Order: sequence, then structure tokens, then C-alpha cells
Amino acid sequence: MCSMTFYYHMYGKDIGMLSIYSRTAVNGKLTRLWRKSGEVGNYYARDVVTLPLVSAASTGQAIQVNCRVLQENYNAVNIGGVVFFA
Repeated sequence: MCSMTFYYHMYGKDIGMLSIYSRTAVNGKLTRLWRKSGEVGNYYARDVVTLPLVSAASTGQAIQVNCRVLQENYNAVNIGGVVFFA
């Protein structure tokens, strides 16, 4: 089993959503692994996501991070400190 540990910061009244997806095949379906919406606060929060197992026939796994804010002014969404553990 593999996991991804990360820190995220979501601050501002019009914060939308931060999502993490996995894809195990080129042009394959995105599978949502994690999602947070709304303001969390003016600090970095920590979370861990368990990544799906990949078959031996697979060419690997891609992780995609999507962010959506409702308004561009005075909103901050950041992700950092990403570490993968096997």
C-alpha cells in the first residue's frame, strides 16, 4: 500500500474546492481520492491519502491536484510538503 502525505492551506471567504485524483492508465478515468471545500483557516493542515494499488501490468500512476476558487480576490489555496510512502 502506498500513501501520500501533504499539507494544504485554504483561506478566504470564497474558497472553493481542493481535490486529489489518481489515474492508473494513460487517458484513463480519474478517480477522486480526497476533497476538501470551504475555508479551513489561515494555517496549513495535514492529511494523508491512501493511493490505490496498481497492477503489475500498469505503466504507473499519475496524481492530479485540482483547485477551484469562487472569486480570485483575497483567496489562498496552497499544497506543499508532499511525500509518498510505500
